[in-house]
Amino acid sequence: MTGRVVWDGRWVGRNGIARHAQEVVGRLKGSYQVLNPGRVSPTSPIDALYLRSVLGLGRGDLFASPGFNASVPGRFKQLITVHDLIHLRVVDETSQAKRLYYQCIVLPAIRSAGRVLTGSQFSRNEIINWSGLPSEAVVAVGYGCSIAPATPAELDRCPRIEAPTILFVGNPKPHKNLSLLIAALRHMGEDVRVVTVGVPHNYVAQKCEASGVALSRFSVLEGISDSKLRELYMTSNCVALPSTYEGFGLAALEAMAVGTPTAYI
Repeated sequence: MTGRVVWDGRWVGRNGIARHAQEVVGRLKGSYQVLNPGRVSPTSPIDALYLRSVLGLGRGDLFASPGFNASVPGRFKQLITVHDLIHLRVVDETSQAKRLYYQCIVLPAIRSAGRVLTGSQFSRNEIINWSGLPSEAVVAVGYGCSIAPATPAELDRCPRIEAPTILFVGNPKPHKNLSLLIAALRHMGEDVRVVTVGVPHNYVAQKCEASGVALSRFSVLEGISDSKLRELYMTSNCVALPSTYEGFGLAALEAMAVGTPTAYI
């Protein structure tokens, strides 16, 4: 990128947008400024006003974000990335405040720019239908897979975990639907185990208690390295993706990269 461009570098952490941001920023070229993490998060209710105050000082002609966050309109363009419409489409994750944010902040920003990025054809179609933008204005840039593909030699010598093991990679948000996988365990053999990555232990414990499933059947992992995650993909019998709504199923792509089947529930 060249010129007076401001890149939102505040998307950091273990979430999907942060992962996407990490991959993109490593490939950016040219001259640009970075809006670094500070007191205001890109998901803060006051972020639109914060961005307006920063960008309104003439710091840039284009604000680019790897996420859905946008500024109150000003004398600058905004190129944002709307990965999906979960905040509008999923009942348990929408609210009047979120709907107003998309209607009053996100929509004017992308209409003014005449362009918005997303990650999949599914989300592209969703955004076209929601926004009324012409199809050429919504660009599906696609996602890459950070998990290195398994070589034939690796697959030959990599043993699966001894007990039948299902891997779940996600978070505790309602649309990820981990509750369904936990409830399904009641109909599986007692030797079937589940490894979760990215979900707090107390959340899994609560869902197990509600479903009458023994917590001892779970290994609950958080904050693991990419190499450990790749190992889990390779040694599990399958990956479960019980989500009710996804713009794109990255866990399925990562599982495919190492030859592990994915079960869509």
